[in-house]
Amino acid sequence: MSDRPPIPPVGTTEDPHGVPPRAFVSASGLVFQTVGAVFLLGSCGFWSLSGVIAPDATADVDTWAALFTPAHAGAAALAAGLLTTFVGGAALATVGMGLTGQTRRSGVLATILALAMATAYAAIAVILVVHRGLCVAAAVATVFALVCVVLGALAVHSASLLRRFPPPPDQNKATKAFLQAHERKRAARIRRESL
Repeated sequence: MSDRPPIPPVGTTEDPHGVPPRAFVSASGLVFQTVGAVFLLGSCGFWSLSGVIAPDATADVDTWAALFTPAHAGAAALAAGLLTTFVGGAALATVGMGLTGQTRRSGVLATILALAMATAYAAIAVILVVHRGLCVAAAVATVFALVCVVLGALAVHSASLLRRFPPPPDQNKATKAFLQAHERKRAARIRRESL
């Protein structure tokens, strides 16, 4: 026989080891927020240095349609990478706030976002290598794709925890009892301070 306590049934909020069951979800949310902020701010820095990092891919084009020709595939891939990093970074930070707050659908949204970004970065890396031979930019896109795969794994586990241990439906609502207790504490503090 084992000394370990039995695993609680699905849907309960108790963990046999004393750790809150959704603590991993909150920690994953912090990781999402941090990576999102780094992507968001990093895309601004990369934009200003793109002419130095990949001068062949930053050639001038006359129209937007010219970006979609094989001759300018590198420039289009870099533009797509910058947009993915900027918009995706903001989205990762936003979804991270949902995970930190343990909202019900945040795990699923985080999974979809992370895997979509990983797919976009993988496609960008392939385009950069095949069309223009921009290996440094392709390596950066590959690293970003791997980071998004790791985020996807965190999101999948967070989604499963939120499904197994759902947060209470009134988690983010102030109940009447909570408001009354808060008002009593506030009144007591004001009385103490006025003496």
